[in-house]
Amino acid sequence: MCIAFKLFDVDATTRFHFNGTIICRTPLEGSFVQMLAVYEDDLTSDDLLGATTNFVRTETGMAFSIDVTDDGDGAYDTDYEISFLIKHNCTHNGETIETRVEVKSFPVVNGDLYHTEHVNLSRFLDNCILKN
Repeated sequence: MCIAFKLFDVDATTRFHFNGTIICRTPLEGSFVQMLAVYEDDLTSDDLLGATTNFVRTETGMAFSIDVTDDGDGAYDTDYEISFLIKHNCTHNGETIETRVEVKSFPVVNGDLYHTEHVNLSRFLDNCILKN
């Protein structure tokens, strides 16, 4: 007789619904956000869940909304570790860079999760990846 156990492996389809505003407080005119990607961070490699290039300029910044899906975080992990990678020119010299922003951990659930995240890019100017 063979009995199989599936310990600590949560099998679920989680639909994330993210929205918020990306804020840039530099003296340069014409700042923009080119792309926002959503990643699920893992020890070996990070999973790209989706990306958007659609932003709406508001009085406070660039508003975004993105829906992505993940189907579990692997054995022994019951939480998603979510981060954003934002490509933008919110810099002191207007150069386009990428900034990684840790969002938070979410439980692996079979259903929908909603989260609003306002990102002030000015806080991250010293922790960026330059892209030419």
